[in-house]
Amino acid sequence: MKFNEMFDIKESEKELPQKKEEMDVGKNIMIRLGVLIGAIILFFVVLSIMDKHSGALGALYLSMYFYGIWLIYMVLETVVWYVLKKNEQGTANLIVIIILVLLSALTLYNFA
Repeated sequence: MKFNEMFDIKESEKELPQKKEEMDVGKNIMIRLGVLIGAIILFFVVLSIMDKHSGALGALYLSMYFYGIWLIYMVLETVVWYVLKKNEQGTANLIVIIILVLLSALTLYNFA
């Protein structure tokens, strides 16, 4: 008696279909922007509760540090999307990066 017959294993059961996970581009962008906005709001709320006088300034510094780290992460993620040949998600990340950098530059230009 063969091993396959003994345990009733069929040849077709060996080949299970591999399900590829495709993340929606819009969902990906909304998650990334939600993390950025949520973290900045959290910094301002927590520091304004803890320290009434200089909480806003500390939150501004923390927000800028977080924004810089988040921007580096987005650039690395964009490179990974292009390497994985997921050009739609890479392009969407690149567009978000460009828009946010332009908004940051305009904001800094207005304050200078």
